Amino acid sequence: MATRPALIAQHCAEAGLDAKAVDYWLKAGQQAVARSSVAEADAQFRRGLNLVSRLPDGPARQERELELHLALAPVLVATRGYSASDVKETIERSQILAEQLDRADLFVPLLYGLWGFHYIRGESKLALSAAEQMEALGEARSDDLVLMLGHVYHAIIRYCLAEFAPSVALLNKCHDLSKPSHREACAGLTAEDP
Repeated sequence: MATRPALIAQHCAEAGLDAKAVDYWLKAGQQAVARSSVAEADAQFRRGLNLVSRLPDGPARQERELELHLALAPVLVATRGYSASDVKETIERSQILAEQLDRADLFVPLLYGLWGFHYIRGESKLALSAAEQMEALGEARSDDLVLMLGHVYHAIIRYCLAEFAPSVALLNKCHDLSKPSHREACAGLTAEDP
């Protein structure tokens, strides 16, 4: 049985109200996620993404597409696994849109997602690149939390490569950067508390 937002989205799409339909497909997908119906959420978000291409190009279209991709990524992880190519494509498209929209608040979570994708796939060099980008972002922003997270993910890869001394050195840097206030902030950026 279709939910109210899904029915409204369908009617809007049939009436040529593509922007409203996209918004309602997003709502329908979010409702499906709230009910733990990830397969349904996947379908709803994809319907929205299919309609986004019919919207006029510009920031409003990019913002809608970004919201759909951000909502779709964890659904893909749940339905296909972290190492599925769809996950990488969704994260990479989100990165492009976040840069175009200057959504700096999303840079770290998206780098974390990309790092996790490559880490799970055993693609150490690519995971290391994502960690190094996070470190560079932390340095450029003078943000100890982001720098610490970059060091943590860099250290994990060095450990997996049996490069224990560099791994320990990076973790020691993390210890020096760590503050009690970082614990709560980490929850908003990544799925773990380093």
